[in-house]
Amino acid sequence: MSEVQKAENKDGETTYDFLFDGRYVSSIYLIYQSKTDISSRMKVTFYDGYGQKEVMELEDTASFLLGKSAVWVDQKVDSLKLTVENKDADKLNSIIFVNHTVFSWAKFLLVFSVLLLSYIFVSHCTFLEKDPNGCTQWYQLH
Repeated sequence: MSEVQKAENKDGETTYDFLFDGRYVSSIYLIYQSKTDISSRMKVTFYDGYGQKEVMELEDTASFLLGKSAVWVDQKVDSLKLTVENKDADKLNSIIFVNHTVFSWAKFLLVFSVLLLSYIFVSHCTFLEKDPNGCTQWYQLH
């Protein structure tokens, strides 16, 4: 990042402006302390696959119990404007920009489950058939 600016406005929000000069950003993590859920809005200016600038707006609301918020960006970012509501004396401890792949247990379990079910259907279809010879007869015909 080449520049960071912090500006506060009257509406109980804090705005941060970041310049990235086309660097890749995988995701953004916000670490905070709050008594209520925290809301954030991001306006991301990025380069598409053809090198043209585009703008996308992202929103996130995270539980105060977690203390963390993660937003998936996955773009070559030119600039980013982050607005965080800071009502009830919320405190934003840090903003972390990640530019590498992050392991996701949810995605891993989803892929593992799909592969396991596929294996069960193909290898053990007699278990699922009413006719125990149904699968072997189907394989012999095809």
